[in-house]
Amino acid sequence: GSWLSDTYTDWAIYDSGGNLYFDHFVSGNTATALFMRSSDRNVGIGGTTGPDRKLDVLDASYPQMRLSQADNTVYTDFQTTSSGHLYINPSGGNVGIGTTSPITKLHANVSNMFNTSITDLLTLDKYTNNTPGAGIGSSLLFRAQDNNSQIENISRISGLLTTTTNGSEASALTFYTGVGNSSTGNIDLIERIRITGAGNVGIGTTAPQALLHAYKGASSTIISSNDVIIAENNGGANIRIGTPNTATGTLSFSDSAGSGYLSYNHNTDLMTLSSLGNIYMASNVGIGTTAPNNTLHVVG
Repeated sequence: GSWLSDTYTDWAIYDSGGNLYFDHFVSGNTATALFMRSSDRNVGIGGTTGPDRKLDVLDASYPQMRLSQADNTVYTDFQTTSSGHLYINPSGGNVGIGTTSPITKLHANVSNMFNTSITDLLTLDKYTNNTPGAGIGSSLLFRAQDNNSQIENISRISGLLTTTTNGSEASALTFYTGVGNSSTGNIDLIERIRITGAGNVGIGTTAPQALLHAYKGASSTIISSNDVIIAENNGGANIRIGTPNTATGTLSFSDSAGSGYLSYNHNTDLMTLSSLGNIYMASNVGIGTTAPNNTLHVVG
């Protein structure tokens, strides 16, 4: 092939078999710095003579590419690791998409003329080679280091399909947290909250039967379609209204005409039952007794 060389700097440019070589001679050894293959015009840099793409940069020890704004001080390195992962290392520490001033490790920004709509900034897709079934979805996993220098899975947010039939799909958003497992040394993530496609929120249940369903155990409770909040347990179940000892806690029942309420004044230790109309009790009422024998039974 044809040669163009410099004996002072030990560089040579030549063609061989129609391919272009840019070689560097060091201590009697030849290193190909740049190679262009004639058949597909792919270019290899860093010693590769078999570039698989239009530009193939080879370096097993250091980042294969650097984009510099100021030489050796302001830059971003790109590297394919030995595991095949992409490693991005900006000298400023943060990566911006749509912004030149990222304030976190990854900062995505969009600016457009639409001032009353939401813009998707991140999309997570899940495909399968098999027939999709209930539970298929995508998630965000949160991790942190424990005091044993072990990276732990600490929480997860998942989006999934509970019904995959086209045209009749149903979705859910789930939240996971967990506690450490002494036998494995890891955190077991457990689903704690689920928001169904119908808008129901379940705490401790994957099948909430009301807008808010807090579940600690099965109770065989009869569920009504009018239920807005359900607190369910296989033992005692309490709903607590807590206030300072100088304030009043109130449970109100309202409509367009007004409201009735049940309140407790912690300052005076006075409980009040108020109604715009009659108060109906389906069974006997006891005052000063827990075992009333009549419609109204007063002991005192």
